[in-house]
Amino acid sequence: MNGKVTNFQTTEIDLQLTTDTNIYASGDVMVVTVAVPVLSTTQNVKNLRLRIDQMSIIDKDIQNGAFDVVFLDANKSLGTLNAAVSISDADALSIVKTVSVSASNYTTLTPAGNSIANVEFNPIYITSTDRNLYIGLISRDAKTYTASGLYLRLGVCVLNQDL
Repeated sequence: MNGKVTNFQTTEIDLQLTTDTNIYASGDVMVVTVAVPVLSTTQNVKNLRLRIDQMSIIDKDIQNGAFDVVFLDANKSLGTLNAAVSISDADALSIVKTVSVSASNYTTLTPAGNSIANVEFNPIYITSTDRNLYIGLISRDAKTYTASGLYLRLGVCVLNQDL
């Protein structure tokens, strides 16, 4: 993301997700926790308060898989990729919310190409001590993905940033 985002400005953030190419089981870590940059690296931030209003998943492989998107306020591990979730009790306190994506959320755009899931949820409020928010994914079915077949698009509003 380029440029400076200021208070009450809304932006869309796109993130290509990296997945394992082996089959997942329900309850496996599908995407390890990743930092999602909201502000540019030139902005020094003590506290960043965000509201996430919108989420879409673009699936280039039309797997239309069920999974949970886990939102965290700090960089805490959910566990090892393609293994059962193994987050510690202390690290679990950094989970702000999970949003479930189900097969019924998807619409196929092109029969041999891709699909999109638009997921409805109540706004998510996150306070971060740096310029990032953090997400991970937990599989809720048995699917096989390509390494770069999933994209996440978030609608984010910066509510406050202490410089």
